[in-house]
Amino acid sequence: MLEAYHLISRKSLENNEILSAIFNRDKAPHWPYSAEIISGIKKRFIDVYNSGYLFSYKRRCELDLYNPSDLKPVDFLAGDDNYIFLSFGRRDEYFKDWPEANYGFIFDAFELIKMGATLRTHDLIKPYNDLWDKLLIGFSEPEKGNLERLCLRENKPVDLTKLKQNFPEIQKFCELFYMEAKNLKSSADLSGQEALALLEKNGPNSDFELLIPQRLPVSKAIKYIVASEIISKSEFAAWISTT
Repeated sequence: MLEAYHLISRKSLENNEILSAIFNRDKAPHWPYSAEIISGIKKRFIDVYNSGYLFSYKRRCELDLYNPSDLKPVDFLAGDDNYIFLSFGRRDEYFKDWPEANYGFIFDAFELIKMGATLRTHDLIKPYNDLWDKLLIGFSEPEKGNLERLCLRENKPVDLTKLKQNFPEIQKFCELFYMEAKNLKSSADLSGQEALALLEKNGPNSDFELLIPQRLPVSKAIKYIVASEIISKSEFAAWISTT
């Protein structure tokens, strides 16, 4: 069995001082999270558990459950906001530096692939960024300004439908980006027996991710992460009953 991890995002819960510590980890490797931030992460974790599902960013917006995302603007343009992302194994830098702030779910990767999950074999952020730069060449300077101003909004829901209606260049750019991003994804993504065979033969590497479309039942979790402690389903049942 291979374990796939999903940690609850800390976005919007970190103030500038904490973010500074994160981006200067070598200088402040054990920066303490405030009680307020830890409480917020814990509450988000419990809310997800009580809802019964992890939702993709796009689905959260549709259900009016919006909260900030770790996705980049190019991820949205590529359609990756329709997926929940899981990593293989734990991210040691988080567990080491801020153990009290880690909450999440652990799933059986093989089971998720059999349920329809996609195995992404390498990170596409650089190819997406390169694609952005390449496609911009075909637009005028004013059009480039509109694209950068309106599309590059990190951690905010962007109503592309409305933008496309008001700015024809955005309609064209989004269509071009989405189609070419599909080609990039076809070289990185595997599913079904292909994905299972690769994992069974070689195991995962640090770049591998699992992508689950739209929603993932938390009842499928095989273990839970509570303040960096990995606990069983029975231990979690006891913990949640007293929380």
